[in-house]
Amino acid sequence: YWQGAFYPVGGASEIPHRAVPIIERSGGCVLTKARVTAIDVADDTGRVSGVTVTTRTGAEVRIDAPVVVS
Repeated sequence: YWQGAFYPVGGASEIPHRAVPIIERSGGCVLTKARVTAIDVADDTGRVSGVTVTTRTGAEVRIDAPVVVS
């Protein structure tokens, strides 16, 4: 703020790019360029419970997840 603006070397896309290996080492899975056809919401809590994606073959696959980051 007082010393001017800062940004990650390589641009803002470096933040998620660098997070992928950490997520995968922790047992998570990162999907990129997946066409999301639905954001699934739990009826009892109203919280996001996963997503439905379309595969390259056109099949729809529901992925349940405790955390969804968009």
